[in-house]
Amino acid sequence: MIVPLICFALGALILLYAILGYGRLFFQFKSNWPRQRDLLIYLVGYSLIAGSLMLGLIGYSSHMDALLLRPTRIGMGVLGLIMLIYQFIDVTGRP
Repeated sequence: MIVPLICFALGALILLYAILGYGRLFFQFKSNWPRQRDLLIYLVGYSLIAGSLMLGLIGYSSHMDALLLRPTRIGMGVLGLIMLIYQFIDVTGRP
C-alpha cells in the first residue's frame, strides 16, 4: 500500500509544480505565441505524467479494474515523456 501512496504524493507534487510553474506563466504571455506554446507543452506533459502516477492509487484501491487502467496509465506516462523530450530538444536546438 505504501507504493501507491508514494506515487500519488509524487504525482500531486508534479501536478502542483506544473500548475504553479508553467500554468501561471502560460496566462501571462498573451501576445507571445511561441513562448506560450512552449509553456503549454510543458504543462500538458507534466500533467500527463502526474495523472498517470496518481491513477495508480485508483487501480490499487479497486475503484476500477487495474488491468484496464494499466494501458491508460502507460499511455499517459509515455505521451507525457514524449512531449517533454520533444520540447527539450526543440528548445535546446534553437539559436
